[in-house]
Amino acid sequence: MPSDSPFGVKLRALVIYLRCMYGIAFARLARLLHDLYGLTISEGALINMLDAAIGAFAAQARRIRARLLSSSVLESDETGRRVAYPLAHCR
Repeated sequence: MPSDSPFGVKLRALVIYLRCMYGIAFARLARLLHDLYGLTISEGALINMLDAAIGAFAAQARRIRARLLSSSVLESDETGRRVAYPLAHCR
């Protein structure tokens, strides 16, 4: 969001989190913010918050990808392994 945005960093972080992690629709998200905080906000303002964050998230994703690809070993399997317990990562 532009520096002249009326919405603070914490609100923008909350909107991004709720939309991206829980997939809350824009209309519901606007209603939720109204019900919880008395904030009247348009769906367009919510979309603008997400659009403004794309650059920062894309840049971080590129850095993470570069670090992963530069490693000599890449392990992403989370199924676990048996080590004296049914699944080692579930202990």
